[in-house]
Amino acid sequence: DWDILTGDLHWSDQIEPLFGFEPGQFGATYEAFLDCVHPEDRQPVIDAVNASVERGAEYEIEHRIVWPDGTVRWVMETGDVVRDESGKPVRMLGIVQDVTIRKAAAEALHESEDMFRTVAEQSPNMVFVNLKGRVVYANRMCEETMGYTREEFYAPGFDFLQLVVPEHRDLIKTSFAAHMSGQDVAPYEYSLLTKSSKRIDVIIASKLIRYQGEPAILGTVTDITNRKRVERAVRASQRFLQSTVDSLSDNIAILDEQGTILAVNRSWRRFGEENGLAWADSGLGRNYLAVADSATGELNCLAQQAAAGIRAVIAAESEQFALEYPCHSPGEKRWAVMRVTRFELAGSVRVVTMHEDITERKLAEEDRARLAAIVQSSEDAIIGKDLDGTILSWNDGAERIYGYPATEAVGLPISMLLPPDRPEEIAQILDKIKSGVRVDQFETVRVTKDGRQIPVSLNISPILDEAGQVVGASTIARDITASKLAEQALRQATEEAKAAKEEEEARRLEAERGRSIAESLGDVLKFLNSNRTLKEVLDYIATQAGELLGTRAAGIYTLEKETGTWSVQATRGLLVIYVAGARIPVGQSALQQAITSRQPVAVSDLAASLESGEEQPPSADRRAAAVSWARIYRALLAVPIVVQDQV
Repeated sequence: DWDILTGDLHWSDQIEPLFGFEPGQFGATYEAFLDCVHPEDRQPVIDAVNASVERGAEYEIEHRIVWPDGTVRWVMETGDVVRDESGKPVRMLGIVQDVTIRKAAAEALHESEDMFRTVAEQSPNMVFVNLKGRVVYANRMCEETMGYTREEFYAPGFDFLQLVVPEHRDLIKTSFAAHMSGQDVAPYEYSLLTKSSKRIDVIIASKLIRYQGEPAILGTVTDITNRKRVERAVRASQRFLQSTVDSLSDNIAILDEQGTILAVNRSWRRFGEENGLAWADSGLGRNYLAVADSATGELNCLAQQAAAGIRAVIAAESEQFALEYPCHSPGEKRWAVMRVTRFELAGSVRVVTMHEDITERKLAEEDRARLAAIVQSSEDAIIGKDLDGTILSWNDGAERIYGYPATEAVGLPISMLLPPDRPEEIAQILDKIKSGVRVDQFETVRVTKDGRQIPVSLNISPILDEAGQVVGASTIARDITASKLAEQALRQATEEAKAAKEEEEARRLEAERGRSIAESLGDVLKFLNSNRTLKEVLDYIATQAGELLGTRAAGIYTLEKETGTWSVQATRGLLVIYVAGARIPVGQSALQQAITSRQPVAVSDLAASLESGEEQPPSADRRAAAVSWARIYRALLAVPIVVQDQV
């Protein structure tokens, strides 16, 4: 109770201890009160008192006081001014409360909030506080990552769930409901949508807290988009690696530095299944070296070699190791090669063991060995050469036929066997070979070392590489001297027999022709001595001439000197159209020549005679008739008939 007019100040007994005084120790004046106020707060107190006294302002203030022993405390003061009838202030009544503990708590809370905000603002993660579904705090990373300003986050109508992808919203609701029921929720992953609709993967750690006296959820969200992308890439890479390894036909296992099997491929698993391997796990987790060390029987030696080679690679004593070994089954022969290589992964040693089936190669090697023996023992010359004609291989048969030993022939051009008159033959053969064309049973001549020329039969095939490209030629040459001599003797005997037979047949035909002519002349003489007309005699002669010569048609013609035309006197087998009117479409030049030379004249091909111009019909219609005649009568023989020196 402060008397404004006198300055006296009366405290209750409870106030003195609040200011650190013993009972009765306080000076009981307004000035004594001000002396207790903290120097930094004294003027604000004076101003508040004056405002209340002079202007009637409400007096309520918190300020510090200093006890006599120097202790600083906080008090809260409230007061009312009492005025007289004229409104003049006469007294001021007030209440004092010690609020030191509350101020300390508020100060601690304020410091805690400041520290939280400082930490949250410096955090590389998104930090938020959600109160009843509303964002009441979002740090700087929330703005930068999500693209919203804090004002947008704090807006009353902002829906927190719009930040979450639709398929994860139920997860968030369930998590928040669990928090509000007092349950702890382990960190979990979900996806957010930024303001620009970009999807980001995150992991959240959340906790139930009290905010402004109410339960709220504090969340720390870490952007794991890059990590998830890397994880997806790693998984894709692992799948690709496993798929790549699985696509290989070799049996592959990856071991660690102790020899433990870490991974295997599909071929490894299939091989185990097909060969009765009783490992359901395909050996994963088992020690490869221990298995090799425990091998017994026939496999013991090979297993020891394999284990020693793997250990040498693991210890970097060898860069790689390879071991060929048989792995025959009861039904077939099989071989494989084990190859071991080393690599480091994240500072750890890893070893790849690859078992490749080389059965085909081993069988091919056996076949090649057998073929080499066959080639070497063949009586034929078998020569290999490249596309330039250089000799690459030369068997014993080649030495026997050509006289050159392999030590001399290999490396020389195959053209050394060519005779001088066949300089282009090798090039022509190689051109065919380069095109992939075989040369079969080509007979030619080759020159031996001693200069002899011998007939040979060649079979030449292209030599292909693994890609199917022609890289050389293989020649099988057979000396056919004996067969050629036999052929020549047979041909000569055949020709002599044929000539004798033809000569005998000619004599027989000549004799038969002589008899026929004699008989025909006899018949003609008989016919001439009979009482026949000239026409009948001539027709008979034409008929006999045609039969004697075996021709299709015959005729007897006379030349009218006055008109220069031919008249038909007798015919056999001539078409009526050519007889009527005594027209002769073709052959007139032959008839004329026979009369002039008084010798037989033959035209072996009437059509060719027309084409060559030897026959010249006088008009187009005569030419058409001549062509028609030539299609029927292919050849012509003109024989002069001389009677009393007249044709």
